Amino acid sequence: MKKFDISVCITGHFEGILIHKTLRSISAGVNYARNKGLIIECNISLDNPDEVTINSINNFLEAEPSLKAMIYTHTFGDISKSRNFLISKSTGKYLAFFDGDDFFTENYLYQAFTVAEQQQEPAIYSPRYLLVFEG
Repeated sequence: MKKFDISVCITGHFEGILIHKTLRSISAGVNYARNKGLIIECNISLDNPDEVTINSINNFLEAEPSLKAMIYTHTFGDISKSRNFLISKSTGKYLAFFDGDDFFTENYLYQAFTVAEQQQEPAIYSPRYLLVFEG
């Protein structure tokens, strides 16, 4: 089995067309990291997804073939079960989790990998800043 540097794990359910922007963000980050030499896999777990979300994902992946992703559909009804499932399917040295309505900068995956590789102890890395668009 091929070993990946990073397993990108995306959880979704009923984000609708918003997941298109999330995938665009992830695709940019994956391409940036790949151009820096990293090997990345992408797994998507959809928990009770609506049709608009499924169609948005399929349309994006069809239009952007460089982002190859395994898609798994479930009826867990529980985000932690969805994430644990993605862990069981991932083979990367590091895991990166994103919800279907998250966005991140193009260099995030590569920079997080670089920081993690410089550390002796295992740790959880998160962005320095989070922007919230509610209220």
